[in-house]
Amino acid sequence: MADPDDLKALWDGDPDLVGRDFRSADLSGVDLSGRDLSKANFEKANLKNANLHGVNLSGAKLTQANVQGANLTRAKMIQSAIVFVDFSGADLSYSDFSGSVLSKTSCNKTILTGANFSSAHFNEGTTFDNALADETTIFDKVSIFRPIAKGEAFRFYNVERGILSRKVDSEIDASDFIDTTEYQKKIEALQTIRRLETALQSASKYSPSKDTADPKTAAPGIGHNKPPLDEALTTAELATTFEALSALKVELSSKDPNEEVARRSFDELNSASKTVSKWIVAKADLFADEFVKSLGKEVGNLKNWIGFWMVASGQFSALLEIIASIFRF
Repeated sequence: MADPDDLKALWDGDPDLVGRDFRSADLSGVDLSGRDLSKANFEKANLKNANLHGVNLSGAKLTQANVQGANLTRAKMIQSAIVFVDFSGADLSYSDFSGSVLSKTSCNKTILTGANFSSAHFNEGTTFDNALADETTIFDKVSIFRPIAKGEAFRFYNVERGILSRKVDSEIDASDFIDTTEYQKKIEALQTIRRLETALQSASKYSPSKDTADPKTAAPGIGHNKPPLDEALTTAELATTFEALSALKVELSSKDPNEEVARRSFDELNSASKTVSKWIVAKADLFADEFVKSLGKEVGNLKNWIGFWMVASGQFSALLEIIASIFRF
């Protein structure tokens, strides 16, 4: 289990978390951007949808960690041992994994634009299925298990004696290059999905629902008797929304997307977006009235709760616009 003092330092915003113990900690959706986490222990930790932009994780232990959908843009994991880690759907753009060893690790559906894996080792069980890589992704001198090298992510590289070397221009087929405009739209869509998932997770932590809320963070009731507030999305609607987002991530990462699945997901998200927008309008006046009454700390929680839903609403709108453009709905 995580060390209580180390967790306190993390929650207090300490930028220097070198060598700290965060084993099995639930850090899903947490913003750790820019922190020095080198040599820290994240064994079995939950970092799903966490913001790890620009962090230093070099030498950190992430065995069996869940890093699905996390933002690891410009993160450093140099010469690290990465075993049984799930990076599925994470954004690894411009990250540095040079010299690291990846074993039985999922990099499926990751964004790899500009990522540097030079001199890394990709051992058996490591996968890059439907990963978005292009000519800026660096796999020079990677030691690779041969079946892995057959993946689409490595189309700009040859493999000789288990080592990747970049193809010369004459060996590269024009079809290996991706339509830049469409590629960037997909990247933007996946990044927006990640932000939306984080906002929805954060909003649920401030939920007033008695059966799911953390009493330390739950939003208070409103009014004389403080009855509980209604949800922006019901539990069932929230589950449907997450399922739709997951389905879209699959289609956006696929070379041959299923437009019927994408359309169904789009419609479900559009419905959720309208529900959240109506809820925000209804709650805006209510919150303003209560703020005037100076509810102090409780207003802070309510403000956070409504604020996260407002962020989610904006991300819904942005995502729907991008998806409509990609699939021409």
